[in-house]
Amino acid sequence: MVAKEHMYAPISIEYLLSSLFGKLNYHGYVGSVGIPTWRKDLTKTTKYIRKAIEINVQCDAVHKSRLLETCDRLQEQLAKSKTVASIHAAAFEHQTKLIFLLLGNMPDHWRSRAPYSDKHWELDGHRTMQYQQTSAQKAYLLINLADIRKQLHVKPKNYEDLHDAFYRGSGGDPEVFLDWFKQEFPTEYCSVF
Repeated sequence: MVAKEHMYAPISIEYLLSSLFGKLNYHGYVGSVGIPTWRKDLTKTTKYIRKAIEINVQCDAVHKSRLLETCDRLQEQLAKSKTVASIHAAAFEHQTKLIFLLLGNMPDHWRSRAPYSDKHWELDGHRTMQYQQTSAQKAYLLINLADIRKQLHVKPKNYEDLHDAFYRGSGGDPEVFLDWFKQEFPTEYCSVF
C-alpha cells in the first residue's frame, strides 16, 4: 500500500488562513496536511484573491481581465494537480504572474542577456500602481496604528485613545480628526503620510 502524500504546514500558514477565513475555521491547521485539503485551501484562497481584485482594483478593462484570467488559470491548474510538487509549481507560476501584473505589467526579458538593472524592472509602460486614501481611510489607519497595532505612539490629551478622540472629539468627522491630529502630532503624521 502506497502512503498518501502530505505536506507540512507551519504555524504561519495557520495564522495566514485564520486571518483570511477566521480562527474558528483554521485553528489547529499546523502540521501534516493531505493533498486534497491543501489543494482545496489554495483554491479557496485564489477564489478570494480573485474576488478582492474584482472589488478593489480599478484599472483598464484589458488589465483587469488579465488579472482575473490569471486567477482562473491557477484554479484550473490546482484542480488538475495530483502531487504537492505540482500544486506548488502551479501556485508559484500563477501567483508570481499575478504579483507582477498587480505591480503594473508582466516583465518581458525573453531576449535580454542581463535583465538585472533597475530599468528592466520599471513596469510602468502601460499603467502605474498608485494607492489613494480618502480622509476616512487616513483616519482609520492612524487609529489602527496607534490603538490596535501599537506602532504609532501617541497619547492624546483629554481622550482615552485615538478612537475616543475620533468619535468624541471630532464627532466622527475624518477631516476634523485629521486637522486635529496634524496639529497635535505633526511629527507622527509626517511619519505615516
